[in-house]
Formats: sequence, structure tokens, C-alpha cells
Amino acid sequence: LGFSVNQTLPNGYALGHFWKADHAVPGVYPYLLHQTCRYLSTVGCRFFNIEQDLGKSGLTYAKRLYRPAHYLKKYVISAPTGPGRVETAPAGAAARWSRPGPHVAVAD
Repeated sequence: LGFSVNQTLPNGYALGHFWKADHAVPGVYPYLLHQTCRYLSTVGCRFFNIEQDLGKSGLTYAKRLYRPAHYLKKYVISAPTGPGRVETAPAGAAARWSRPGPHVAVAD
């Protein structure tokens, strides 16, 4: 039906790198997310950073339906523009939401 490639990180986070499932099966992606979160909670993960939406409105909408616990800030790292200088620029707003229950952190 489907699979995902995920990585556990320090401080109770996990990162979802890749998801693939059969679109012909109704509810397969929510089921895959639910089962992934269940497993990650057993290994100590409290937050799951779902892959970037890459500006796709359907994916952005779907991710917001999960009512994220908070958003992570993204940065763009560029090549040095001067001697020993590296610039970083925020690439999105960071909204903080708090609510009880399972938490999902998403890259905005």
C-alpha cells in the first residue's frame, strides 16, 4: 500500500524524508502518517517534521489539516559573499500553536 522513509533526531524529533503510497486506496496517506507517528512515539519522538510542501497548495492544505503543534523556521544558506561571511535568511514565518494530543511539526 505504501511506505515512508523517516529519520529520528535528537530532542524528541523525527524527520519524514519521503512518502509514497497507492492513491487508489482511500485514506492510505492518513493511515500511513498515523502508523508512522505511533511507531515514532514508541522510540521517544514527540514531534514529527513532515516533508516540505514545495509550494504545492494541495500538500500545504493537507498538512494544515493535521493541526501542527508548531512550525519550524527554514533558512536559506548561500555561498560566502565576502571574506569568511555566510548569510542566512529566514524563508518562512514561524507560528507557534499549542494544543493537547499528538504533535506534528511541519516545515512551512
